[in-house]
Amino acid sequence: MSLSNLLTPAPPLPTLVDLRRVLKLRHFRLVETLVGTRNMRLAGERLGLSAAAVSKSCIEIESLIGMRLFDRTKDGLMPSAVCIRLLESGRRIEAELRVLNEELPALDGSVHGTVRIGLQAPALQAAVARTICDIKTRHPYLMVQFDYGMRERLLGDLQMNRLDLVVFDLFEIENHPWVASLPLARDRCVVVAPRDRRLPRDDAMDWDRLSQRCWIIPTAGLAMRPLFERMLATAGLRMPPNRIEINSQIESVALLEMPGSVAWAPLSILDTDRLVAEETLLPEPQTVLGLVWQRNAGLTSGARAFGNALAARFAAEPPFPA
Repeated sequence: MSLSNLLTPAPPLPTLVDLRRVLKLRHFRLVETLVGTRNMRLAGERLGLSAAAVSKSCIEIESLIGMRLFDRTKDGLMPSAVCIRLLESGRRIEAELRVLNEELPALDGSVHGTVRIGLQAPALQAAVARTICDIKTRHPYLMVQFDYGMRERLLGDLQMNRLDLVVFDLFEIENHPWVASLPLARDRCVVVAPRDRRLPRDDAMDWDRLSQRCWIIPTAGLAMRPLFERMLATAGLRMPPNRIEINSQIESVALLEMPGSVAWAPLSILDTDRLVAEETLLPEPQTVLGLVWQRNAGLTSGARAFGNALAARFAAEPPFPA
């Protein structure tokens, strides 16, 4: 038998399609909506289409790229690796088009459009508000949207291009490699009590006694919560059984009027007339607060102007040099 008869012909290479010519913005929006809903009918409701039309468009995209986008499971549509890659590209394209849309009118030297800012940093609220006032004075046609929310939701909105910038605690921000960050200020976590009801020294240095008080602590979703839990675990201490969990440290000022209560809160919230930081057996870890944005996404001129102005207020290097 000849060697030629033993060799199996190689399968033909797939035809490479120039995606620039075949993919449309509506395709990317469809993929974004399907990934968000995991359901043809729900995606259709959001897009104003029938489920059949959504299915047809999905098949059209798969035919254009020659790869499968979703697998059907009992939990709904599960995006493939190809789908996720397409989603990331679509988000970058959407962000760049929004930048272009807002920067074209700015050729007159003024900043127009909208800057959307997420916040979860009580210590920086005043600085953020003053920066917004300064920006609006210089650029009256720039609309500012200000959103206070939970940490994971703010990060999700940032990734989905619903926010331009986020100001919050940078605790474990390295776990999100898709973002860039700029440290602005430091705070310290302390045990707080009313000035007129100071902790007895014996209680402050004995966890069995101190933990029996009503503790006002951050709820899950705030950066300070895992910091508190890690601090207790490192010291071999149990979580206080009597506690109130809140998502805004500002509320702890009013809650501390309850007899026998203490709070674990940022030093920056202290009202020196009514509250005092107690010296206890617990450490006082530092937190770093800063500015966060998508690393590879284009930012509007308004977002860059706000980020640079906020950095200047803390004498930091401008994150978005001209």
